[in-house]
Amino acid sequence: MKNISTKQIIIYLAVLIAGLLLGWMIVGGNGEKEASIAQEIIEESEEETTWTCSMHPQIQQAEPGDCPICGMDLIPAESDTGQESQVEFTLSEQAVKLANVQTTEVGYIEPEKVITLQGKIQPDETEVNSQAMHFSGRIEELYVEFEGEKVQRGQRLASVYSPEFITAQEELLEAKRYDDGRTGLLEAARNKLKYWKLSDRQINRILQEGQVRETIDIYAEISGYVLARNVSEGEYVKAGAELFKIADLSKLWVIFDAYEEDLSFIEEGDSIEFNIKSLPGKTYKSKITWVDPLIDPQKRTAEVRAEIDNADLLLKPEMFVNGEIVSGLDDKEEVLAIPESAVMWTGKRSVVYIFDPEREQPTFEYREVLLGENLGSYWIIEDGLEAGERIVTNGTFTIDAAAQLKNKKSMMNQAEEPMTTDVYQHNEPLTGHEHTDAGMEMEERDFTASTPSEFQKQLSQSLNHYYDLKDALVAANKDEATAKAEDFQASLQNVDMGLLEGDAHMYWMEMLKPLKQQAESIQTAESIDMQRKHFKPFSNAMINTVKAFGLDEGTSYVQYCPMADDDRGAYWLSTEEQIRNPYYGDMMLKCGEVREVIEK
Repeated sequence: MKNISTKQIIIYLAVLIAGLLLGWMIVGGNGEKEASIAQEIIEESEEETTWTCSMHPQIQQAEPGDCPICGMDLIPAESDTGQESQVEFTLSEQAVKLANVQTTEVGYIEPEKVITLQGKIQPDETEVNSQAMHFSGRIEELYVEFEGEKVQRGQRLASVYSPEFITAQEELLEAKRYDDGRTGLLEAARNKLKYWKLSDRQINRILQEGQVRETIDIYAEISGYVLARNVSEGEYVKAGAELFKIADLSKLWVIFDAYEEDLSFIEEGDSIEFNIKSLPGKTYKSKITWVDPLIDPQKRTAEVRAEIDNADLLLKPEMFVNGEIVSGLDDKEEVLAIPESAVMWTGKRSVVYIFDPEREQPTFEYREVLLGENLGSYWIIEDGLEAGERIVTNGTFTIDAAAQLKNKKSMMNQAEEPMTTDVYQHNEPLTGHEHTDAGMEMEERDFTASTPSEFQKQLSQSLNHYYDLKDALVAANKDEATAKAEDFQASLQNVDMGLLEGDAHMYWMEMLKPLKQQAESIQTAESIDMQRKHFKPFSNAMINTVKAFGLDEGTSYVQYCPMADDDRGAYWLSTEEQIRNPYYGDMMLKCGEVREVIEK
């Protein structure tokens, strides 16, 4: 059945009243007076109905229609009884059940910080041997056929022809002929060959045979697996060159990347558990044996190393691993903490909803809190909550949406904080260049018919880096976003503006400036929030550019979130129709809609 609006109900009710009055008039009532009463009922009913937007509850109109901000249909606003404050509101029992609202009592816990790390399996560098040439010569024959081959200590690896070795043999035999036990010539000749890594057995064999051997065999100095074979048969190799790299893989290193904000909680000797995606169901345990004292200036991480036995050889170098360290906070015994799912963020504010179990009807209170250390699945509370209070831990966004519909103070509806027109009002200083909405207010241009396909192909490379940057923001990975913004900026160097002529050339120059500026600002931004601020004008310029010059292949979706950028709304481009919001990530991953489709 089609839904009936509040206004329609009012009209039907008015018609019914008018019909009753008309019937009463027929039997002698005062028609003029009652008709006037009916009109007053209609007018009063219409005046009591206020229409609002579900996304922008600050919109309050007397008539239904479209929201002037986002264009959505207005809905009837629920009236305020006057018994609730601006931060309190009630819901029906049925609404609470439908939203699957769950609450938790605030209490004290023993603080343990869970640190998640990513890393790789690497060979133990102390078990890696570089099999080098100790004299110059030509590789006559190789006995190792491929990298990854297993070799045993003392196994023959190659045969080498060397004039230097022939000369050294002649010196050995000559020293034996004239040695009287006092000159030391024989011992000096033997030592020369020993420096070349010949064994006593090989040297004695030369002395016993009394003949010069044309080639010398190279033997493996350790048992293990060949990681690298750097020579081929017939190749001339100088002294000191690496022939093979051999590693014992029965013991391995696990190298993790730890972000600088986590380093104060990681020490040598800490236990770490890790698992490997290619070996599901298996968990490994080890201890931290080394923490790099230096931080990588690009990744902003330091290496953390653990060691693991690998007698069964299940682990392979370069495997990806996911690790977890549980670290206690030495300076705190018990702390007031709440589950991570209870907290919502907007700008510099952290918001929770309090549930009052003493009320007859489910009542919720908006509360801003001051957060302390993040413990992984919990947040330490510095201010704003007390032990024993109950907070919403499931259904928080549904509760916040209900607060918006009631025009109460909420995460997105700051009743006491009027909206500012300064896009960059933020708790961090703006880095890079001054903000501009770079093109969304400009007249759209279309040069697709005259744009050379080669230019479109070059532009598509930059667009692909834009998509990578967008995905990094979806994942809330600041370092990855920085790297992808750098890749995008570098790709602009490969776009040949000489392929464009006239107005198209001038328009590209106009768009090139904000693209470069905002990409640079994303690179230098100090937080993921600032990167997202710069991503808005960056996306605006990119959308206009793609519209103006067209795509080399595929489809691009212009997507829009009305709640991004402090409720001002923001656009972005995506290769898929599914919404994955780069301005909020996991917090509001599916918030948004497709506004336009750009096709080749």
